[in-house]
Amino acid sequence: MADKVIKMPVNYEAEQAMLGSIMMDTNVANDFTTLLREDDFALQQHKQIFLAIYNLIQNNEPVDALTVADKLATSGKIAEAGGMEYIGKLATGIPSTANADKYFEIVKRDSLLRGIIEAGNKISKNAYTAEDANKALDFAEQTVFRISEEKEASKLEPIVEASSEALNKINTMQRGDYVDEGIKTGFKLLDRKIESMKPGALCILAARPSVGKTAFALTVAINAAIRNNKKVAIFSFEMPTVQLVQRMLTTVSQISFKRQKQPGMLNFNETQRLFNAHEALSNSKIYVDDNSGNTPGDIISKCRRMKNTVGLDLVIIDYLQLITLDTKSKAENRQQEVSTMSRQMKLYAKELGVPFLVLSQLSRGTEQRGEEPQLSDLRESGAIEQDADMVMFLHRPKKVENPKSEESKFAASYDDDGDHKFVKMLVAKNRNGETGNVYFDWCGDMQTFKPIDIREMSTAEEKQPAAKLNTEITSVEQMRSDDDAFDDMKMVDDDGQKGTVEIVMDDNATPATIKEEPLDFSDSDGMTFTNNESGDQSINNGDLPF
Repeated sequence: MADKVIKMPVNYEAEQAMLGSIMMDTNVANDFTTLLREDDFALQQHKQIFLAIYNLIQNNEPVDALTVADKLATSGKIAEAGGMEYIGKLATGIPSTANADKYFEIVKRDSLLRGIIEAGNKISKNAYTAEDANKALDFAEQTVFRISEEKEASKLEPIVEASSEALNKINTMQRGDYVDEGIKTGFKLLDRKIESMKPGALCILAARPSVGKTAFALTVAINAAIRNNKKVAIFSFEMPTVQLVQRMLTTVSQISFKRQKQPGMLNFNETQRLFNAHEALSNSKIYVDDNSGNTPGDIISKCRRMKNTVGLDLVIIDYLQLITLDTKSKAENRQQEVSTMSRQMKLYAKELGVPFLVLSQLSRGTEQRGEEPQLSDLRESGAIEQDADMVMFLHRPKKVENPKSEESKFAASYDDDGDHKFVKMLVAKNRNGETGNVYFDWCGDMQTFKPIDIREMSTAEEKQPAAKLNTEITSVEQMRSDDDAFDDMKMVDDDGQKGTVEIVMDDNATPATIKEEPLDFSDSDGMTFTNNESGDQSINNGDLPF
């Protein structure tokens, strides 16, 4: 029995009917020409006729058999298109254009099937010669995805449906039932300003080196994954995975780098906190890729795979200027390359429907000026600020003589050689919320950012950042902080004396702890701290390991 001949998916009659309908009806021409491509037509003469039609519409010229034939004749393509007689038959051989949408459906269906066949041939050919199986798989995914992208035809639609959806969203907000689909940073003062990082948004976090941008991004990842059970992908181009995870362990456990490095320094309580942090991170949905050779194509391919398998809510990239384009996308200079990568990150965020938090370097101009960073300081490309939905700068305010503002007074109170630094977050651009400033106490040794509300401080001496509170009790029972700024905690000593004190709860994901069994305060001289609401409160030897 002879082998059955397999034909390519093509319907020449549908192609003829589609082209004839376009030449007969101006409305059909306007509605469907922009949704079709040259390769949607299998027959070469149909490709030429379609290109002539497309060029006429682009030049706002009338489309009919005569104008199409003239366009082909002047370009020397009339014979290749089948001649004047064939074009005339196309235009007169359709009794009605009422079924144009059906002709379009058939043409696009066969075009898609041919594209899949061609993609399969390319994937097969590449697999025969590939030396790296993972790269061959990435090539296959990218090839197939390009077909799915081309399949999604779009056109202008009436706004009635979008308006109804927007109205429903407003009504939901007014009822108090609206659930923000964005990703919170986990820092209350910052989230009040930006609200959240929205799905499909490109969010840029920029700073000069050693200001803490990686630590800040990792804290956002911790907050999203541990507190809100989000799936986070981190692409690190600068730091290996183990080093990143050690930083995250430090943030969650609140055990300083200094103590970690000294042999035998960690006590039982600290060791337990370290294991608790390990367990929390191990149970989270944080995924890290530290391949410094990842191209933008690699990033989107891996993100698509993660979204289709375990889900994906947030992508973090550290950092933009370290990404290299693949050979096919190389530009004339580095500025054009960074512009291309910035645009690609925005398109990827939109495609995946998740926010991209992309770290970026700032130019040296900020240091030379000695002033706050500006959007124009984004290194190597002005396209970054255009593509970004949100731009945030981390900046250390310069100390000044005779400080007068609350910001300058607070900056002056910090020791330049100390572990704690005063850091200013400038929200310079925000399409979905406010711009402005948020302040933090940044402790590099603990990898911790503590929000500071300087509006509630008359001088820096009246209140120290929460990160500087560091006393001990002998044992603790873990208790997570809720979304309130304070919780009441009862502390009871051996003599049965009770007292209630308001404890400042952390704004990041680190668990707060307190001992509920009797405490021994006999050796305590006590300590004083100031809370955010009601002034000084005295407590005895209370452990604040958060």
